[in-house]
Amino acid sequence: MFFWVQNGILTPRLPAVSKPTVPKIHLLSEGHGLQAFDPDEEAPLAANTSHIFQNPKSAYTEEQLAPENETSPLLFANQLMSSPVTTLPSHALVSDAKLLFLEKRFRHIPVVNEKQVLIGIVSDRDVLRSVAIDESPSNILITEIMTERVLSGSLQTEIRYAAKVMLDEKVGSLPILDSSGEIIGIITRTDLIRAIVKFPGFTLLA
Repeated sequence: MFFWVQNGILTPRLPAVSKPTVPKIHLLSEGHGLQAFDPDEEAPLAANTSHIFQNPKSAYTEEQLAPENETSPLLFANQLMSSPVTTLPSHALVSDAKLLFLEKRFRHIPVVNEKQVLIGIVSDRDVLRSVAIDESPSNILITEIMTERVLSGSLQTEIRYAAKVMLDEKVGSLPILDSSGEIIGIITRTDLIRAIVKFPGFTLLA
C-alpha cells in the first residue's frame, strides 16, 4: 500500500486505471480473398514441428537435464530500507540542509514537524536551486522549498512494486511509515541498485 502524505494527512494512492485497448481490424485488400478449406487436401506441416516427432526418451532426458527456472526472491521494504532516518525539523533553514547534504552525502531528507510527523521532503537539487537564486540561504526556511506532497510506503511494500511506483511517479525516494504514520525508514534509487548486488538472484524485472 502506498500513501500520499500532505500536511500530516495520509491519503491512499490509487493505482492508475489503464484504458482497455480494442484490437484493430485489418481489412483484406482487393484480390486477396480467403482461401477455401478442402477437407480432402492434406494440410501442410508447420515450419517447426520437430518437437512433435521427437523421440520420447530423448525428450524426457533433455527435460531432466534442463536447469529449473529460477525465480527472483521477494524482498520487502523492511529488508532494504535505511533506518533510522535523518530528518530536518520544519524550522530548519536551507543553509542547515546544505550542510547536512554535504556531510551525509544524501540526496533526499524528509522534513518533520514538532510531533515528528512527516510534512515534506527536500532534495539536494531543491537546495542547489535555492542557493542559485539566493546566495544567502540562511534566511530561507526549509518549508519554503520542500515538496509538500510526499509518496510513502509501508513495511510490507514489495520492492519490485515500489520500484515501479517510484518510476511512475518520478520520485527518487520513498519514506516508509509505520501503522501510526511515523517515519521509520526510507528507500532510495541507490537502495534498489544495492539490492541487486546484495541479494543473489534478485531482479527488478517481474
